[in-house]
Order: sequence, then structure tokens, then C-alpha cells
Amino acid sequence: MLAPNGLPMTPRMAYWLWSTAISMADIWRDNTKDPEPLHELLPPIARAAAHGPWLDRFIDCFDAIAGKLAAAEIDTDGIASCTGEEMALHLVIDLAEAHLADGILDVDLPGVAELPDHGPRDEDFESMRTELFKDNDVLMLFDPLMDGIEDPEDEIGQLERVVNLHPNDWFTPFSSG
Repeated sequence: MLAPNGLPMTPRMAYWLWSTAISMADIWRDNTKDPEPLHELLPPIARAAAHGPWLDRFIDCFDAIAGKLAAAEIDTDGIASCTGEEMALHLVIDLAEAHLADGILDVDLPGVAELPDHGPRDEDFESMRTELFKDNDVLMLFDPLMDGIEDPEDEIGQLERVVNLHPNDWFTPFSSG
């Protein structure tokens, strides 16, 4: 369902996600010297890669998501242009939902309170999980039963037509994968 502004989200939802993406970029950036505590947020296959240049590129994914939200760059294929951005967006949605439920995201902030109130749609994170992704292939990396799906030669991966699930490929744009 599209909001009156033509986007699959309300202005308040866009704000929740944008502010959380900015916050997550800062959190990950602040932990580049010791990212280990944040590794549990990543699929097991990506944890070993999550340092140095790879980690810097992953942090850039949060910034890219925030930029796209701020510019309303959302189309029918979603908002993420690579697997890294998909993973970042999943983390953003999960944290925004938790922060709103816990009162960490303040609905009465100046600017936010003036945004149009769309009732329950302002907090419909489940629809964001549906609307903002072309697919949820990256989440298969958390499933131990799907171990090996990141390998381009994996039979199940080929049947499912998954692309760019290996951490080395997370930043390859989907259009070239």
C-alpha cells in the first residue's frame, strides 16, 4: 500500500528509519577498532569479514540507506542496491521498531510531531519488511539449514536464484550480479 506521497511508507516511518540508519552508521563507525560486539547482528558467514575495508563498506551501506530515505529514492525493487544495503536495512528496521516500542524514538520531537499522523501505519514495520525489499535472500544466511547457500555453485542457491550472498559479493550492485 502506498502512502499519499506515493512512497510505501508514511513520513513518520521514513523519519524513524532515516534517524535509525544515521544512528547505526555512527554506532558501527565508533566500533571499527573493536567490532566484535556488533558481529552478532550479522549472519555467521559475514562475521569473519567484518573488519577493515569490508567493515567500512558495510558502514557505508547505512549511510546509503539514510541518503535514499532522505531523498525518497525508493522504487518498486525496494531501496537496497546490494546485499550489504539489504542487511543494513533489515538491521535498521529491526532497531527502529525496537526503539519506537521502547520509547527511545521520541514521537513528540519538534519536527516529528508536526509530520502527518497516519495512525498505525506510522508504526507498521512489518509492511516495511515486505515493501522495501525485492526479496529476503540475505536472511537465509542466518539459517543453519541453508549453510553454503552463499556459494554460487550451491545447488539450492542456483534453484532459488540467489545472488551476491557471499560476503565478498555483498557490495556488488544487483544490476551487475
